[in-house]
Formats: sequence, C-alpha cells, structure tokens
Amino acid sequence: MTEEGTILGTFPYMSPEQIEGKELDGRSDIFSFGTVLYEMVTGWRAFEGKSQVSVASAILEREPAPIPSVKPMTPPALDHAIRRCLAKDRDERWQTAKDLGLELKWIAESALHGALSWGTPTGDTRERTTRALWGTAAVLLLAVAGIAGWVMKPAPPQPVSRAVITLPPGQRLTALDEPAIALSDDGTQLAYVALHGDTQQIYLRAMDNPQPRAVPGAEGGTGPFFSPDGQWLGFFADQKLKKVSLGGGPVVTLGDATTPQGGSWSSQGTIVFASLLNGPLRKTTDAGATPQPLTRFEKGENTHRAPQFLPGGRSLLFVSGTSSFNWGADTQVVVQSIATTERRNLIKGAVFPKYASSGHLLYAQEGSVFAAPFDAQRFVITGPATPLGEGVLQSRTTGAAQYAISGAGSLVYISGGMQNDHRRLA
Repeated sequence: MTEEGTILGTFPYMSPEQIEGKELDGRSDIFSFGTVLYEMVTGWRAFEGKSQVSVASAILEREPAPIPSVKPMTPPALDHAIRRCLAKDRDERWQTAKDLGLELKWIAESALHGALSWGTPTGDTRERTTRALWGTAAVLLLAVAGIAGWVMKPAPPQPVSRAVITLPPGQRLTALDEPAIALSDDGTQLAYVALHGDTQQIYLRAMDNPQPRAVPGAEGGTGPFFSPDGQWLGFFADQKLKKVSLGGGPVVTLGDATTPQGGSWSSQGTIVFASLLNGPLRKTTDAGATPQPLTRFEKGENTHRAPQFLPGGRSLLFVSGTSSFNWGADTQVVVQSIATTERRNLIKGAVFPKYASSGHLLYAQEGSVFAAPFDAQRFVITGPATPLGEGVLQSRTTGAAQYAISGAGSLVYISGGMQNDHRRLA
C-alpha cells in the first residue's frame, strides 16, 4: 500500500515540504494546523483549486487571501498567528506547537479584556434585540451623518448625528426577508414597508416631517427603491415590478417579478431588478421596455440579487449565490459592466452591496455593515474594510440586510442582527 516517495495525506492541508516529498518534522504539522485554523475563521480553505495539481501549486506558490479581507473584524493578532503558521519556509513558522499555543492563549485573553475587537454580539444581546424588534413597537434606527466624516476619512473628523425613528401607533415593520427600507439620493425621504392592521403598505416619511404617509397604489408592496431624482418610487407587488410618481398619479407596471429580490434605478433611466429567487438579473427602462436578461450564471451559481448601480449607471454591483445556497459562505459581491458584461468577484461571504459617494463599497456580513475603499473605475478594493455598525437586521433565510445609504451620506438601518425566519404554520 505504501512505498518510499509516495505522497500520503489530504492535499488542501499538506505543507509545501510534504508535497515536495521532503523529510517532515513538527513544523509541517504546524502548517497543516494553520490551514485548519484559517478555514475555521473564514469558512474558506486557505488553498483551493479544481484539481490536486492546482491545489499543490497554490500551496507551493501562492499566499491565501488575508483573513481581514474575508472576515474584517478578525483581530490582527490572530491573522498574524495564522499567517506565520502558513509560511512557505518552515524556518519562518512557529518552531514548536507550544509557542503557537501560548500565542493563541494570549490572543484569547486579550480579547476577553477588551484589547482586541471581535465585534460579535452576545446571545443575550441578540435575544433582547429580537424581542424588541418583533414586539409591538418596532423602531427604525437612523444614523444621519456625512459617513465620510464618521469612519471613512480620518481627517478632519466630523460630528455624527444620530436619531431614532419610532413608527406611528398601529404600524409594525414587515417583509423583512426582502429589502424593506430605502433612502432617496438626497437623503430627504425614507420609504419603508409596514403592516397597519392586516394591510401591508409602503410608507413615505420626509425627514422634516414626523408623520409618514401611505404611498397610493403601493398596497401589498415590497422592495422599495427611489428614482435618482427622488420623484418616483419603484417597488414590487402582485408579482410585478411597478413604479409610481410620489407627486400623485397612476401606478405603472414595468414587468413580471415572481419572487423579487431587489431593484436599482440608474440616471440613464435603466432599472435592473431580481425577478426570481433562483434566476439572473433583468433590465428594463423606466419608460416600460420589455425586460431582458442582464446577467449570466457562472459555474455553480443559481441566483443573482440585490443589484445596485454605481455612479453613472455604466456598471452594477450585485450578489451571486451558488447552488448550495449557504448565505454568508457561498455568496460573492460582484461588479459587472453593463455594456461589456465583464464582471469581477470582489468579496467572498458578503451580501447586499451598496456604494457610498465617499468612494467606499458597503456590504453586510453576519449582521454587521462594513465599508471598504473602492475604485469604481477599475473595479478594485483598495484597502481594508472598516465596520460601520453591528446589530443590523439581516435575514438568515435570504441574506437580506436592512440598511440603506443616500448620496448625501445618511445611513438608515433596522436593528436586530442575524434573524431566522419567523414565519410559522398557523
């Protein structure tokens, strides 16, 4: 069964010297242990490939993606400890398991004493948030600021204004497994989906008026999104994509949308929307052209959703999901050119991307919202992500994260963290 020179083991977890058939020692085990730690933290293998040959090539020649690029709130000390395990040269690794064990113990103790930021809500916190959210007094939390002055641009710091919007008596938020809130580009109008009695309705609230009003014709509506000028509201109802003028007028149907999962409206009058739970994105015009497919599935994908135009309307952010459909592990934030259909994967394990006018890509991950500096012309993330806020309501079933951003820099979100599907048979 065995002979000298034969490689034995599981390829993705082998050390370089094991693949090369060299003599092994304890430091080889430390490398393999590092691959397991990396996968435990990120949910992704440190070295991947379509065949044993490509995996072996990755181990010998490539470095795994930095852990903070996959899980931005990972303590830097843990990232350093794991990367040292994965050094190609065994002389640069931890020399003994005891040294590595002491380092991991120090990292854990530092986190407990507040020296490191993990950013994970406690179970008690999540339980309290859940009770508050699903009680009779649902609340929208609104942080109003130039986000660029909040965390994105270090100097000069700007004060942050925060406010809480309480819904009127008798209303409660609903349709939270789909996008349920939206901000106009100038930040002056908030749209949200709520129940009043037995009626689901989209409501509009001006920031200078505490009294919201029901949007006529938007009964049963979900997934609101504004036109760039803030004069129209797009939404989904009766398995259709629709629009209505906020100044009054009839509702206009633009196309079919059996199980909508988000829409976006460009300054050129193009509307891109997700019309099926398991389907590509489609595009139409605000004048009502026949909807056409826009995106195509790559190998293993079976859903595209949560579209968001980048400035100028020539490219688009969206989320792709694989056939295993494990939100948070099997998703990608993707950017695609509208004209050429060229696309690039940006962030693994992230969902519901949005673009901030400060030049940052926002995305949701495990109930938190992050911002990463982003070159919208070259489709490149240019720096590490920064957490903007924790405890943002996100559906574990669909991945939908309840937050919105305006071009003026206002951020609105619903508190709650990761939530399971609360529907039950009755």
